[in-house]
Amino acid sequence: MTRLTGITPTSEQLGAAWRDEFREAILEAGGADGRLSEASARRILERDDTGRLAADNALAFFERTGQKTVSATKLLRVLGLEVQQAGADVAGTNNRVSLREGRRLPAHIRPDFFHLRGKGVPDTRTYADFVADAVSSVRAAIADNWNATPQRGVPGPVFGTRPIEQYWDADNRANIYIHVGGDQLYFSVGATRTSPIFDRVGWHHVGPAPARPEIQ
Repeated sequence: MTRLTGITPTSEQLGAAWRDEFREAILEAGGADGRLSEASARRILERDDTGRLAADNALAFFERTGQKTVSATKLLRVLGLEVQQAGADVAGTNNRVSLREGRRLPAHIRPDFFHLRGKGVPDTRTYADFVADAVSSVRAAIADNWNATPQRGVPGPVFGTRPIEQYWDADNRANIYIHVGGDQLYFSVGATRTSPIFDRVGWHHVGPAPARPEIQ
């Protein structure tokens, strides 16, 4: 079983690894006559191993070309070249596809890439989702009768860091600055004496931060 572990593969290595990894799934789907239709491509989804990841690649081929059937050997070659080209499209100047760049691969190739890298199916959450979850947690803590622990000065884990987000709390006439230090979520309050939460100015600890995406 091919794995691209321990290296940042070139697009050529990615295409070759894809062909090696999914050869069995494609050739078996070709059956006795060695040809696949859209229906036989769909049956790849029924496999109980990782070969099923090749199903959406094969289905994308039929959708793209409009062909009714194709030989299994030709399909394997075409799909491997498609993966290679997709890798080249997102690769850096050294033609290597990092985990970060792999996130920009087409949706039907992305899971294959992370599987080949030994990473499993990637977390689909984005950094924007992470920030949104942090804001939601802070808002909930404030709404829940300030369910956060006041801090004496700037907490060590966030000292010298920039907020991941800030927002204006119109009801309390205060700026809320959200920070993450390690795996913990904090916020600070900035307000003038006219704010009803002026006595809350300073730092507060909410608790564990939302999970970050595996690759940002």
